[in-house]
Amino acid sequence: MIAKTLTGLEGVLASELSALGAENVTPQNRAVAFEGNTELMYRINLWSRASLSILKPVFDFTFESQQHYYDVLREYPWDELFDVDKTIAINANAFNSEFTNSHFLAQRTKDAVADYFTEKTGKRPNVDLEDPQIKLNIYINGDQCSVSLDSSGAPLFKRGYRRKNVQAPMNEVLAAGLIMLSGWDKKKPFYDPMCGSATFSIEAAMMALNMAPSIFRRHFSFQHWKDYDAELWESLREQARKEELNSVPEIIASDINNSAMDAARTNLMEAGLLGRVKLEKKDFFLSKPAHDNGLAIINPPYGRRLHSDDIHNYYKDIGAALKHHYTGFEAWIISPDNALTHKIGLRHSSQTLVFNGQLECKFLGYDLYQGTKKTHKTEMDSTEREPYEGEEYTEGQSSENRNFEKQDDNPGEGQERKPFKKYEYKQEESGENKPFRRSESSSGEKSERRPYVRRESKTDSPGEKKPWAKREDSKPWEKKDDKKPWVKREDSKPWEKKDDKKPWERREDRNKDSKDNRGEKSSYKKAGDRPFKREEKKSDHPGEKRSFRKTDSRPDKSSDNKTDRPYKQRDFKKPGRKKDD
Repeated sequence: MIAKTLTGLEGVLASELSALGAENVTPQNRAVAFEGNTELMYRINLWSRASLSILKPVFDFTFESQQHYYDVLREYPWDELFDVDKTIAINANAFNSEFTNSHFLAQRTKDAVADYFTEKTGKRPNVDLEDPQIKLNIYINGDQCSVSLDSSGAPLFKRGYRRKNVQAPMNEVLAAGLIMLSGWDKKKPFYDPMCGSATFSIEAAMMALNMAPSIFRRHFSFQHWKDYDAELWESLREQARKEELNSVPEIIASDINNSAMDAARTNLMEAGLLGRVKLEKKDFFLSKPAHDNGLAIINPPYGRRLHSDDIHNYYKDIGAALKHHYTGFEAWIISPDNALTHKIGLRHSSQTLVFNGQLECKFLGYDLYQGTKKTHKTEMDSTEREPYEGEEYTEGQSSENRNFEKQDDNPGEGQERKPFKKYEYKQEESGENKPFRRSESSSGEKSERRPYVRRESKTDSPGEKKPWAKREDSKPWEKKDDKKPWVKREDSKPWEKKDDKKPWERREDRNKDSKDNRGEKSSYKKAGDRPFKREEKKSDHPGEKRSFRKTDSRPDKSSDNKTDRPYKQRDFKKPGRKKDD
């Protein structure tokens, strides 16, 4: 048989099936294959928390064409499985096959089954896509076809206790699978701080009380099969009720939204857990848990209805609340966006890829503790050393976890430099006090070491600024204390910008005695092999045209005279109609 599940829950489903008595359990992609009898199929439908549906194989065959596929299905004795008065629905999937359209494949399958009953009994079974009594599952890969009966009918995530919903509710199978992935031991306090319709809290309470998840369901597809054993099914349900427990750990569901609180209360009442789960209305960011340790699972908003700035700040606040209020807890968060989970600011210890509907999400686990991860790992370290003078710490504290005082190389105003060792000063002949360390020799006598050379400080007194001293090898463009932005270099170019308000520096060959008054034109030489030659102007009166000569770089070769030839000024006529002569 095949148990279908969601992506990421194959491992927990395989463990669950093995615990229920399945044999040859093999995890697959979004499914787990196993072997068992009819009683095991009933038991799994009743007890499985991570399954979506349980498929029972009918027969397999190979086909060559679409017509051959239709003929094989039409010849199969369907009346041995169910009666003609049952409603049917077809779920078909094909890969690398002649059937490229799954809807057409389901239609051909329905026609083959209906034509068989028409030829056999003269009646056709009705099709019901909403709530069918018989569900056929068709899987085609290439030319291989597998036909199965869905024993569950409606998906198993429809437990039967949900009466009210909120926006974007959590799938019951996904909620139960995430709790199983978190490794909750059913003894620690369980917190659901953004409960919504209380799906996490109800599934956790049913696990702790050993309640069968499908105990509230009334209809299964296998109840409409011809080989249905009603007595066996009822005995399994009675046995499940007797195995329920009475004690439950602390399970706290809370939310700040009124509609969510109303939906949670209604669903808890329908599941019979209203007194077992503590329901509170409070803000996650402002409240603190009542326990020192426990497990918290959070399903925060995904940012589909909030603005980008708001949702990023929202996830930052989640990280801050977990860091300060939930120390000692194990927190789990499901989110589809890595950028949002990065805003939490905590390093996750584990992650699992899951799907919430069509959204690819990550289920992240966080171990919350006080301080940093480094101090958390070394808090049992017994390595110690003697403290420097002026340091204080509690006895038994590890060397990596002590709060040693750090020497400040640049003390501010009103502060004094704190050396690591106490210095003594000796008066020398020069009158300068130089510090040195005193140590004791093996004989117990004090010996002098080489005195330290005091480095020149950047500040002579606290709070007083001292400019940088000029270096001999300093570059000419180094910034100095004067307010000139640039210092002139000896080989500086004449167009270098200086602090005076003149845009260009005059050349040395210019007449220095001439004044640069406004209105007077000064001539500048342009770098090049030869200057431009300006021709004489005929008139400076406004309105009169000027004629210029242009040097002909290519003189006429046919003439010996290689003088410059002036251009002839052409007379331009205004465009218009020509007048008749």
